[in-house]
Amino acid sequence: MNAFLHGPADWLRRWTWVLVMAVFLASSYARQPDTADLFEPTPTVHRVELRLAAQAAQSLRERPRQDVEARVVLDGHEARKIELRLKGALGSFRPLDDRPSLTLETSGAWAFPGGITKLHLNNSVEDPSRLRERLGRHLFTRAGIPCPRVGHARVMLEGRDLGLYVMVEGCTAEWIRSTFGEVPGSVFEPQAGNPDVVAFREVARFPEGPPGMLPSGFLESHRGPMGTRWERAAPVVDAAALVDFLAVELHAGHADGYGLARNNYRLWVPRDGRGIRWIPHGLDRLFMATEIPWPPSFGGPMAAALAVSPEGLRRLESRIFSGPGEGKDTAALRTLVEGWRDALRSQVGAKGWKEIRAGTEELLEQIRRRDEVLRKQRAASGPRTVDPVAGLRLEGWIADAENDAATVQRIESPGHPARLRLVARGPVVAGWTWTGTLPAGNLRLKAQGRVEAFKPTGFGGEGGVFLQVDSPTNRVWSRPGKEGDVELALPVRIGPEAGPVRIRLGFRGAGGTVEIEEDSLRARWDR
Repeated sequence: MNAFLHGPADWLRRWTWVLVMAVFLASSYARQPDTADLFEPTPTVHRVELRLAAQAAQSLRERPRQDVEARVVLDGHEARKIELRLKGALGSFRPLDDRPSLTLETSGAWAFPGGITKLHLNNSVEDPSRLRERLGRHLFTRAGIPCPRVGHARVMLEGRDLGLYVMVEGCTAEWIRSTFGEVPGSVFEPQAGNPDVVAFREVARFPEGPPGMLPSGFLESHRGPMGTRWERAAPVVDAAALVDFLAVELHAGHADGYGLARNNYRLWVPRDGRGIRWIPHGLDRLFMATEIPWPPSFGGPMAAALAVSPEGLRRLESRIFSGPGEGKDTAALRTLVEGWRDALRSQVGAKGWKEIRAGTEELLEQIRRRDEVLRKQRAASGPRTVDPVAGLRLEGWIADAENDAATVQRIESPGHPARLRLVARGPVVAGWTWTGTLPAGNLRLKAQGRVEAFKPTGFGGEGGVFLQVDSPTNRVWSRPGKEGDVELALPVRIGPEAGPVRIRLGFRGAGGTVEIEEDSLRARWDR
């Protein structure tokens, strides 16, 4: 050994050995572990440590959406040349010195494990369970709808423990290729601003080349009469995929998604412009809207166009109420969510576990309630027959969610018929919704009940109890201000291609108690 290290003839070999070992150690430190998977099937909490130069931190305080360079250590392995910026909308955005949501982006040469070049770290301030994103992407994926993967991470920012974050894979060229194979195309995101202006921005494309473009027919279809919108868009839209997408959104009570709010989505556009598909994005408010009526009031332009088409609405109704789909078995969903929750228990502290457990219980209750609402709507859908004498009893009314101004519920007591009861404690418009298919022809909707301690709002008319079909102008009121027995009768014509009909039984006032006899809620032939 001494001869090898100190012999004059071995001087060159000694320094060659030292150089080789230095290069080996340096390359081992820099190389990413190619076996690591950031998105394993079971929840694994990764550790993300973020370091910022003072100038970069100040830049994020002043211009949070502008990229700065950051040092990132992921599970003990340093990733270089990382661009970092803050993210989040009105409800979830937090400044740098609070608990910010973040986007990390790098080039392919310095990718995260698995070749991932873009990660979103979501603070989940609107989802204490930290599981809604994972559940949503599970439901969409099982329905055949592509979406980026999701995991969890414990985030440290300049040594400050920010707690458990939800980690989401970004839409990149690598994601496009792994999802759609060698089919060339682009991912677009909608641009915020004037809702009447249709604008999208390309965020990724595969392969490299000229920028992708949305077909002119798709953009033009957002303008003009609603009745022609779907006909103009159909040649470039994957209609079956859109029906599946909307069905999952409605099943999962996603009122902040594309269908209902024109929000939280991306578009996959093949290079040839045919087969446009919707990709979910931002699922931290899943199952928070349990009382969505059927049919809903769609906000997404293509969702609204699809619903205007009788055939489109029938396809969507069939997919929601009759078709197969993960998410309809609430017992299986509960088991799945509880398993994910329990897997996180050993990886968070006592405070974090308490928050996750409470958030999960809220999520499970919302899943149960959403299933209950869908079951009632399913029972109320389908063809109806009006008895010439008794009429058609309208069963399956869905009560509005309780709020500070009103309690809306169904009352049953021994020896008395069931009643729909509303107690108003302040200015409010609230009530119940019935959705179903009525026979074509001239019908009269009827309801009987009683109003006590009525208080008018003092503006916009005195108010009272009302029946309404679809349009706000198609309604009948009880006599404003009158207390005691009330009887409502609203004539309505149902066309042969009307599809599902939505009826509203409501109350408008500053106070009072309303009780409607459930058996009196009927549709009769209008002779």
